[in-house]
Amino acid sequence: MQNTNGWIRVALGTAMVAAGLAVCGCGPDTKVLEYVRQGEYGEGRAYVAENMTDKKSDRNYMLDRMALGIVTLADGMPDAATPTVDQIYETLRTQGVNADRTVAAVAITEGVRFWKGEPFEQAMAYYYIALYYGMRSEWDNMRAAADGSLFLLRDFGENAQGKPKTQEDIAEAAAKAEKENKDADYIDTAYVAKPSNFALGYLLKGIAAVQLAREDEAQENLATAAKLNASLQPLVSDILGEKHNTLLVVDYGLGPEKEAYGMDKVYTRFTPREGWAAANPALQVDVAGGASVSVGAACNLNLMAADQIWRNLEDVRVAKSLIGTGMVAAGGATAVLSRNNTARAIGAGVALAGMAMKASAHADTRYCVVMPALVYVVPVTVPAPGTELKISIGGDPLATTVLPAVGPPTPPEHMQVFFVRLVPNRQSVPAWVRSGQILYANDAYAGSVPGDDLPYILGGRCVRTPTAEALSHYQAAGKLRDLSLEDLRNLYRAEGIGWELDPDTGRSDLHVLEGGTSLVCPDPASIGYLRLFCAEHPPYKPKSDRVRQLRDELAAERGEVALH
Repeated sequence: MQNTNGWIRVALGTAMVAAGLAVCGCGPDTKVLEYVRQGEYGEGRAYVAENMTDKKSDRNYMLDRMALGIVTLADGMPDAATPTVDQIYETLRTQGVNADRTVAAVAITEGVRFWKGEPFEQAMAYYYIALYYGMRSEWDNMRAAADGSLFLLRDFGENAQGKPKTQEDIAEAAAKAEKENKDADYIDTAYVAKPSNFALGYLLKGIAAVQLAREDEAQENLATAAKLNASLQPLVSDILGEKHNTLLVVDYGLGPEKEAYGMDKVYTRFTPREGWAAANPALQVDVAGGASVSVGAACNLNLMAADQIWRNLEDVRVAKSLIGTGMVAAGGATAVLSRNNTARAIGAGVALAGMAMKASAHADTRYCVVMPALVYVVPVTVPAPGTELKISIGGDPLATTVLPAVGPPTPPEHMQVFFVRLVPNRQSVPAWVRSGQILYANDAYAGSVPGDDLPYILGGRCVRTPTAEALSHYQAAGKLRDLSLEDLRNLYRAEGIGWELDPDTGRSDLHVLEGGTSLVCPDPASIGYLRLFCAEHPPYKPKSDRVRQLRDELAAERGEVALH
């Protein structure tokens, strides 16, 4: 009897271990996705920053920062993305790289688990890091980040039907290998490490190498990109010949979503959210006063995420354990019917373990919800300040964006990189996406705007930062002649409005035009720029008595009724 009780305790322990192998059945937080669908990237980054976890062992640590980094860059705020990019880069480079340079989903260092995402999410994270450095003209760092995206991939070969092995195929093979040899480690040994097929990574590395005058490296990487993705071939000679001064990197659509399926919902797959992306529509940029450029997608996330070599093996490990438990259960069925108490206890343990695994093995379906469906890289020549660029996808009027005032690089730079995350909502596109009209004067626009003779906080349409030049402009129009530059700045301070990044976080608050406290201006070739300066916003409501009084006095001079 004592021996039987021991076997029961072992059985219960086996069940508990089995339950511990299971993956949490959590889904993604899609609130930020609602903001992205409308192009409200400022609200999106504010939401993520307010709600993200600081616990590095939490899977959401990386997911939160990937979302925050993407929407901050999409908002045209590369400098404000610095702390987030640094945290992502640190996490990606924290161990978790095997001897053969394939990557793991989870790294463990100093007792802390770092979840790093699916391999394709990791490659895309490196893409955004490379993009960030390109936007800052840091070509060495851009090259290093792009190179980081080109880690080796695990290829488990083909199944009996001559097709690449699926998650199910790999899990079954692993369970069978363990049954035949308990020391077998199929998942970590039965693959071939293959070079990356991430054409976008090779393309960005080649572009950075061009800027660094590394000619052989540039030619090699650009040639590899074109070999992997034939639609990039027309870009190669242009990039190598440096026949452009501006590089537009354009994200469009919403990438695939992660769902659980199969045996006890233990497997996951990524399925397209938008069927139109399968057609790989071309992107065209019309440059006012210059040439038009048409390119194919450099990366299709739907195809990438559907390829098993770009997926991690977390689900496969749990499924393998389930399958293995089922194999043992089949062998233990006789034991359950046996008159021998010990054999019956063993059978009961197998049954308990199987039930525990099945009850708690549902896959974790969290993923980076703001990934795009398609990525384009477009070299163009911007001939002069205030140039209008029109971007269209597949000739669709609902997929057209107008950037009204883009200028060439500022010397000594001879090339610049802009990121344009197009609004993905094809059913209800905001009017400011295509208006092409700047309604508020800002630091990135040298032209005039009706009402720019007064700051926005005083009833005007100027949201330039308080500089001597801005004050001179107001005074030349006969306004604010009694104010010094320090007086002007004190008005903003009285309202709690700043014009630099937050010194504590390195990030930026929402812009004053959308109810925030910042005057930091986004890049002129960004959706953030259009949302702020090409859309109407409510008049400003002063918080301080001094600004309220001055605004009312100015309104009275114009014969207007002050708003309260």
